[in-house]
Amino acid sequence: MLSRFPLIDGHNDLPWAIRRRYASGGKSGLEAALDAAAVDKHAPGFHTDIPRLVEGGVGGQFWSVYVPGTPHVAETTMNDVLDVAQAPVIFSHSSAKAVCDSPRNVPDDVLRRLTANGGVCMVAFVPAFVSQDCADWLVGLKKEAGRRGIDPRDLAGVFAIMDEYQAVAPAPQATLSQVADHVERVRAIAGIDHVGIGGDFDGTPDLPAGLEDVSRYPALFRELTRRGWTEGQCKALAGGNILRVLRAAESYAAR
Repeated sequence: MLSRFPLIDGHNDLPWAIRRRYASGGKSGLEAALDAAAVDKHAPGFHTDIPRLVEGGVGGQFWSVYVPGTPHVAETTMNDVLDVAQAPVIFSHSSAKAVCDSPRNVPDDVLRRLTANGGVCMVAFVPAFVSQDCADWLVGLKKEAGRRGIDPRDLAGVFAIMDEYQAVAPAPQATLSQVADHVERVRAIAGIDHVGIGGDFDGTPDLPAGLEDVSRYPALFRELTRRGWTEGQCKALAGGNILRVLRAAESYAAR
C-alpha cells in the first residue's frame, strides 16, 4: 500500500541521536558522526537507517529540530496558538489525550479546533504517549529520579536510572493496536483530513510491540485496514493530509 502513496512522518530524532552518540563538536565532528553512524546500511543501535526507511515505505521525513514546537507545550499554549494561527497548525508527534492522559497528548477540545484550523495531529509511537500503563510507569520513574536528586525534566538523567528502576518495577509494553486506537480517536474527533503519523523514532528508548523501527509502518496500516479503513483514508493518513497542510502554509506565506 505504501508503495502507491509513500508515508511522510512528522518527527524522527535520528540526527539528534547521532549527534548525542558520536559528535565531538564543530562541523568536522558532525561529519565524523555521520560517517560513524553509517545509516546508509543497517545501523544497529538506532531505530532508523536508509534501508529500513525504504522497507517501511517512508517517502518523506521531518527530522528533529532544536526548538520546541506545538507537541512540547501545555494545553493553554495549544489553544493560544490556534487563537492566532492563520495557517494550518501541525502537531508533529502527539497522540490523543482521551486515550492516554499524557501532558504531551492533544485533548479532544483542541482536536475539534484543529478541524476548523485545517491542521493535522500526527500520532506518536512513544509508549508513554500511547499506553496509560506506560504513562503511569514513567511518572513513577520520574518520582524515583526526583528522590535521587535528579531533575525529572532532565530526561537523560531520568533514563540513566531506567534499567535499575525496571529491575524492581518492570515497564509495561505498549502495542501497535494501542497506536491504532490513537489514530482512530484523532480521526473520530478531528476528522479524517486532520490525522497523520509522527512516530518519534530514535527519540525514545522503547517502542510499542510491532512498531520496533521504521521498517514497521506497514504493520500499522495493515491493522487499520483490518479495522475497516479504506485505501483513500490510509492515503490521507500516510501523507495526503500533511501535504495539504504544507501547501496551505506555503500559500499563506506567499501572500
